[in-house]
Amino acid sequence: MIQKWLAPGAREKLILDTAIADATRYGSKFAVKVYTEQEPGSGGKESAQSTINNLSKHGYSIKRDLPSGDKDIRLEPFAAQAQLGNVYMVTAPWNEGYLDEMTAIPFSVRRDQGDSKSGAFNNLNKSCSTGTAKTTGLPGRGQKRTPLPRR
Repeated sequence: MIQKWLAPGAREKLILDTAIADATRYGSKFAVKVYTEQEPGSGGKESAQSTINNLSKHGYSIKRDLPSGDKDIRLEPFAAQAQLGNVYMVTAPWNEGYLDEMTAIPFSVRRDQGDSKSGAFNNLNKSCSTGTAKTTGLPGRGQKRTPLPRR
């Protein structure tokens, strides 16, 4: 997991590099489904369109996600699964900061990771219910995984 605040060009390069790494890992560009959140306003529309153009020209399937409503409410399905012990993460140096941010919601100043998790979880959940999602070998072979602790 990478948490960075990047200039637009660097962000687009990181997104493309991640899609390429995922396609290599899973054997095909077609195995990689990408969603980009379009935040309200013209800046959000331009950012989402830039990501769509960047990945599309490299042959990746990408969909625009237009979330609505309160960010904290959108996070509830993910939080419920974490509380039930159904969410795992790889053991890595970023775990403590991630957990600190996630467990401070709704009182935290930063909610970027919670916002991205809710979007990813909710889109994956939609894909699973329609039979279009497939997960294999997560996390990577040889990586230790632990359940998200209840804090």
